[in-house]
Amino acid sequence: MISEKVSEVLLDKREEELRANNMIFFNLKEAENGSSKERDIELLGEVISSIRIDLDLSQLENVTRLGRLFPNSTKIRPIRLSIESRLKRGEILRNAYKLKDIGRLSKVGIGRDLTQKQRENNIILKKTLEVTKKDFPGKIWAIRRDKIVELQPRQAINLPAGATGTALPAPQGLGDGH
Repeated sequence: MISEKVSEVLLDKREEELRANNMIFFNLKEAENGSSKERDIELLGEVISSIRIDLDLSQLENVTRLGRLFPNSTKIRPIRLSIESRLKRGEILRNAYKLKDIGRLSKVGIGRDLTQKQRENNIILKKTLEVTKKDFPGKIWAIRRDKIVELQPRQAINLPAGATGTALPAPQGLGDGH
């Protein structure tokens, strides 16, 4: 029984690792004639450059529309994109919010490629978050690293009169050799 659980956890971790360089793009219109990988790559390049990420299209690896294409369907299938660099993937995901200010791309969403287990866990977390928000209305709650946490309001820092910038004075007595 323990070995089954261990192998299940190892398989889950392996699947997460395989998806680690993937992203899912939502609401990117499909080509009129159905499947066109070249058109999808062009759209992805446009989205990525719109959020000011420097990325060569040759770094876009496996570009795939997910789901079946049904004739006369108005549903837009998401695109899964594999990218070589995990750092670039993180940069794209961190800057995805900028799309909401770009008119024609305002409905486009970018997310991580999650396993079925992760998606199920997110659904449970979102339901729990809604209940938590109702139970504690004066607090700010969010989902971080697969758990619900209370966010603290940012503290204002009072700068001396005439001071500019965001640099803080160096702590006294550290590294001065005394």
